[in-house]
Amino acid sequence: MARFKNVVLLTLLAICAGCGQSEPQQKSVDVVAKRRNAMRQNAFVEARKHFTTQLIQEVKIDEPVDQPPEGVFDVVSYPSPLGKMAAYVTPDFEDGKKHPAIIWLTGGFSNSIGANAWYPSEPSNDQSAMQYRRRGW
Repeated sequence: MARFKNVVLLTLLAICAGCGQSEPQQKSVDVVAKRRNAMRQNAFVEARKHFTTQLIQEVKIDEPVDQPPEGVFDVVSYPSPLGKMAAYVTPDFEDGKKHPAIIWLTGGFSNSIGANAWYPSEPSNDQSAMQYRRRGW
């Protein structure tokens, strides 16, 4: 019986000795993971400093912009580092009042503009800002 008690006591001691070990081990694993991520980030930042982007192909679309319906927008041009650019501007309301200015940028893979600025679209993908114009903005 004494031997059985000793085995039980040793088993309990072994179990208790292992209690709480997972938390410090987890903390050390987290610290190691954070250090690895920091080293990777620093390595990337360092490598990027010495990298020069080289354009393979430069494409310039030199097409006139779509002409909006009368009274919806005026087409204006402005200089930029890329060359002469075009924009649509709401015509002056000629009411002598100040109105909000909204710079409306749409998505895409170019900096072109077009008829999607005034054509109605599905509400879930309306990139036209038509709701602002309907409210007199």
